[in-house]
Amino acid sequence: MANIKFSDFTVGNTEGDIDFVVGYKGANNIQISPTNLLASALGNYLPLAGGTMTGNVKFNDNIELRLGSGADLKAYHSGTHTYFDNNVGDLYITQKAEDKDIIFQADDGSGGNAIYFQLDGSETNILFSKPARFVDSISVQLGTDADLTIQHDNADGKIDNFTGDLKIRNFADDKDVIFQSDDGAGGLNTYLTIDGGADRTVFSRSSRHNDGVIAAFGSNEDLQIYHTGTGAVIQNATGNLTIQQDHNNSDIIFRCDDGSGGTATYFYLDGGNVLNRFEKSALFADNVSANFGNSFDLQIYHDGSNSYIDNISNHLVIQNQAANKDIIFKSDDGGGGLITYFLLDGSLAAGSIPVTRFPDNSKLGFGDSTDLQIYHNSTASFINNDGGDLNIANYANDKDIRFFCDDGSGSVAEYFRLDGSLVNGSSILGATRFPDKSKIYIGDSGDLEIFHNGSQTYIENYTGEFNITQHANDGDMLFKCDDGSGGVTTYFFLDGSSATGSNEYTVWPDSSNIAIGTGKDLQLYHNGSTSSIYNNTGNLVITNAADDSDIIFKSDDGSGGTATYFALDGGITRTVVYKNFNFQDNVKLEMGTGADLQLYHDGSNSYIKDTGTGDLRIWADSPNISTASGNKIFYGNNGAAELYFTGGAKKFETTSTGIKVTGVSEYADNTAAIAGGLTTGDVYRTGDLLKIVH
Repeated sequence: MANIKFSDFTVGNTEGDIDFVVGYKGANNIQISPTNLLASALGNYLPLAGGTMTGNVKFNDNIELRLGSGADLKAYHSGTHTYFDNNVGDLYITQKAEDKDIIFQADDGSGGNAIYFQLDGSETNILFSKPARFVDSISVQLGTDADLTIQHDNADGKIDNFTGDLKIRNFADDKDVIFQSDDGAGGLNTYLTIDGGADRTVFSRSSRHNDGVIAAFGSNEDLQIYHTGTGAVIQNATGNLTIQQDHNNSDIIFRCDDGSGGTATYFYLDGGNVLNRFEKSALFADNVSANFGNSFDLQIYHDGSNSYIDNISNHLVIQNQAANKDIIFKSDDGGGGLITYFLLDGSLAAGSIPVTRFPDNSKLGFGDSTDLQIYHNSTASFINNDGGDLNIANYANDKDIRFFCDDGSGSVAEYFRLDGSLVNGSSILGATRFPDKSKIYIGDSGDLEIFHNGSQTYIENYTGEFNITQHANDGDMLFKCDDGSGGVTTYFFLDGSSATGSNEYTVWPDSSNIAIGTGKDLQLYHNGSTSSIYNNTGNLVITNAADDSDIIFKSDDGSGGTATYFALDGGITRTVVYKNFNFQDNVKLEMGTGADLQLYHDGSNSYIKDTGTGDLRIWADSPNISTASGNKIFYGNNGAAELYFTGGAKKFETTSTGIKVTGVSEYADNTAAIAGGLTTGDVYRTGDLLKIVH
């Protein structure tokens, strides 16, 4: 095509390109791809179909560089300031060079410029090199929903958190988190320190809780200290309340008003002598007991009428350590005076043999009517029983205490014995022997029976609950049985030593099975390294019937803790997955009642396979099929469909009026197309028409 020239505006065609040249004689030229003949005169140029800008492009003040079909992005300089205006969609500034940064610089106040902040591509964070200032009431917002905000509102500084916990953390080894504030005199004081080196919280100033405000300690606020406005309260809800003095030979002293305007020590814990000292009398009201022992085993109290010393467990020991002195038990003599009923005679004791002495004719009577009486009349000793059974004790070394009674045929038979010959002081501390078929009956109606019939042992209960209780502190309850090789082994035990008051443990040792079902069909066990739940018959059903509650599957998180992998969420009735699912080669993810949709990888290729009825539908507002490198293959948007060649070049698209093909050649007819190198099926253009070689 011949050149057409209007003053300095030229439209020309050279070697297939269409070139636009504007004002090539002026000082401030804009030119796009000039002809080769004008290249030496015009200098730099930009090809229309792409290429490289080899020179500067200058836009005068208020002349805009516009990008986008609707000129949505504009860049210009007003003569004073520079502007980037985006009118549609998001504005992206992207740095794709590996490990490189986006750097924001401005005047440094001394004629140069400095970095104010940068997006560090190698460290994947934002680096601030200058202070960032937010004016009053403008907040720094963190989180997708601005859940954490930091701002100053003209008067106060605020850190506001709206979701989850607010954590202040210091990861520097052995370093602290320090809270400081005004000291009331124009300076600064430390009020609170979280001491990372000592692993504790340090208060450097007094802490005040107003009336009714509780200082709570413990995960469930079990210990509370507060002042009601009229009195002070220390309240503990769980476990022990311990007051501990660790200073050597020092005391814990309890003081109170002395009734005359001062204070006095009432009692104290004497650390030097390791005892409790009472400086004032202790008054226990009627029916209030003085309790001794971990389980209140010894109790001393007065019920308003009588006084009691009650011992609940083991021995009650009353000692007099004065040499050759007695413990004398006296009471009313029936005539207004006192008389000795019996005494522990320290003067008669020979070495380690104690003597309890009852005066002549003083009777030891048992029963409401003193039915059993033991006494000495100065000549003979008597054990008289006037009702019920008669029990006899024998203290002879290695001898037995045998209990005999009528055998139902006019004679007597041994019912049971305390077998002293079996006692060896170590493995057997006491042995009560019951002959075969003799029963131990417990309960008013003999509801509990214990006996051995010569071959089997039985414990049978006929009324109420059957309770087995271990009261020993930190003691266990072990269940043992034959181990199949002539010995015995622990099958399981109730672990009292591990109990915390809120958590109790029933322990099954390694390789012991918990079997459920007549045929042991369901088994739970741990073999020392692996835990197993094994079901042999029918379905294995795991059900959580709690309303809106979940079944949560957790496992090791790879760093010493645990993490949720997936959960059956009863609140939203769906399965929620928190970690990746990995399907091995040829293992399919199947969906549909008949497994109609399948996703799998066979070791070489990946498949999305529809084997059922109906369509395979992929629904998206903007479907995009790309290669692994990010190059598009297919793209659809607002009704249009596009096909791309390798490298991202669009070759085919649909429009509202038909189709559009890019990259076809122009020929007059089939013959010219074939002569041009096309073959049957290729597409070429004739004017505005697309034709297919046939």
